[in-house]
Amino acid sequence: VKQAYRDLVYVWHPDRFVQNTRLQQKAEAMLKEINAAYETILANPQGAAAPAANNTGTAANPSPGDGRHRSSRGRARTGHRQAILALKKLLRQNPQDPEAYYNLGMTYLHLGRNREALDSLQKAAGLDPRSASVHLGRGVALSRLGRDLQAVDAFRLALGLNPEDPLSCLNLGIAYRRLGRHRRGMQAIIQAIRLKPDYPEAHYELGLANLSLKNRAMALEEYKILMKLDMKLAQKLFGQIYK
Repeated sequence: VKQAYRDLVYVWHPDRFVQNTRLQQKAEAMLKEINAAYETILANPQGAAAPAANNTGTAANPSPGDGRHRSSRGRARTGHRQAILALKKLLRQNPQDPEAYYNLGMTYLHLGRNREALDSLQKAAGLDPRSASVHLGRGVALSRLGRDLQAVDAFRLALGLNPEDPLSCLNLGIAYRRLGRHRRGMQAIIQAIRLKPDYPEAHYELGLANLSLKNRAMALEEYKILMKLDMKLAQKLFGQIYK
């Protein structure tokens, strides 16, 4: 949520439209809506999450406050759509702007429009091949599209440019695990934890990697760590250990 907020603020900051009074006024109005939606989500953090699944596998009944939360998410989606229109306009004016392609791709990713995200991020990579963030975004889009071999290449490029990024390490580990290369995946996930020791998602993935290698005892150690970091992920891993 925080990253989506930052992306939208960057896209709609009025200072980017100083040469066009009409667009600057529109940006000011959009920024007010974005800030209002973000404040609502911060005040009700559970509203930003998807509904929990019950034991039948269907979505749980929404709580009485969920209507307000859906409204907040609706405003955020509207903000993303407006951001896409603004970025496309910027690209018509300057089709060689890698940052605009990157922001467009990340906005598509937030909306789950993964093919469009990949197309924009590929263009950003062509214009700025030294951007670790662009290759990380490409890897995420490729992974969501089930193209894990190519995702591995993208994540490795990102790490070559920024070796200290735990998120790239984690995503590389997940991609390797999905390819059945569990030991390589474990190495990448362990590196993510070295870079960021209190990284709940990395400890969860390390637990899964240990399970894939039939090492339940080590998976239980990750469960114990998660009990202190993230109870929901701890319970999720526990369910995988004893399913």
